[in-house]
Amino acid sequence: MPPPTGVNDLSIITDRLIAIVRSAITAAAPGFPFVVSGSMPESVRAESGGCKISLYLYYVGIDPSARNSNITGPEISRQRPLGLELYYLLTAFSGKEYVQEQHALTIAMRALQDTPFLRLGGGGEELTVTLSMEGIDKLGILWQAVSAPFRLTSIYKVAIAFISPSDPTPAPAKKPTVFTLTADPTGLPFAESGQLMGTHARVTYMTPDSTPQSLQTRTYDLSPAAVAPGQRFSLIGGGIATANQLFLLDADGANESDVTAWKAPAPAVQTTTAVLVDLPAGIGAVPANSPLPGVYQLRSGAGTARTNSVPVSIAPALTGVANPPILAPVAGVFTVNGLGFVSGKTEVLLDAVAMTEAGGPPAAGEFQIGAGGTTLAFQPPANLAPGRFGLRVRVSGVESAPSWWVLL
Repeated sequence: MPPPTGVNDLSIITDRLIAIVRSAITAAAPGFPFVVSGSMPESVRAESGGCKISLYLYYVGIDPSARNSNITGPEISRQRPLGLELYYLLTAFSGKEYVQEQHALTIAMRALQDTPFLRLGGGGEELTVTLSMEGIDKLGILWQAVSAPFRLTSIYKVAIAFISPSDPTPAPAKKPTVFTLTADPTGLPFAESGQLMGTHARVTYMTPDSTPQSLQTRTYDLSPAAVAPGQRFSLIGGGIATANQLFLLDADGANESDVTAWKAPAPAVQTTTAVLVDLPAGIGAVPANSPLPGVYQLRSGAGTARTNSVPVSIAPALTGVANPPILAPVAGVFTVNGLGFVSGKTEVLLDAVAMTEAGGPPAAGEFQIGAGGTTLAFQPPANLAPGRFGLRVRVSGVESAPSWWVLL
């Protein structure tokens, strides 16, 4: 439910109530002239002729149910409407004509009884209009303050009346869909010599509904990490000396390579529990380049000492993804650029529909690797139903991040 917006002038509420009373008396055709006013009773009695009905706002107080919370401040107060209770004195005066006074007051009270809720504006705010119980002693004191002879009287309470805030109320923030809780793993059993827990990567990609005027992205997390050349991931653990080296191994733990040069250069981002690693943008001999796509292990150490190893997957990269990420064909053939496409180890799918590698130009349902593993050309299967399909590329069992979509 949206927050109340309120009114910037209490006379708006008074005028609405007066209009209700005036309309009711007019419809009843009492047979005598009358005037309905929001002025105080003594000010309208001097007017000549007819019955004078006064609905006078004589007291404004804070509504206890709308009182601000204890957490306040100048900025918050300016953004909150002020909730009030309004008290009105309803009275009628017609000189010696008591019948006119009682008739007019009867019609006015009936009209207010039939309007227990007063709706304001388009925001759906409702104010309750209720007859208030006041003792004769309090009414006597009230009339003495008015400086006019006591007449037929009733008291009405209108609540909750909101006064508009000085500053616009900010729109409610979107509820969080994801959060990350990070804690130093100081209790690891082998933290004194260093222990690794795993790798982590955050992937952000454009959705097929993205446009240059409205960029649409999605984000997800992977642990163990699966990253493409040129991307960053985290090595998580405990007791990792910041001066330690990094070592890359094959999936079976063989062929250790020193990849310390992959550590992100800013010392401030390297801690004893998290090491940021930047993969080189090219594919080739390490450490100057990233290795071919596949599953590897990573560990830390110095001299002959080593931590345990944790897995990290190197994915193929699809480059040059445009906004919107909708791939267009040329003469029926779709072509993408990237890195790490290896013949015999590459899978290409449209959603869950796999295609077959071809040694030459692709036919329907086939793909071809070209330019030294940096391009993929394919034709969708002929029997594929029209629709929108996500392009998926795997090399050595490691899948690339979402990139292109194909419209058929």
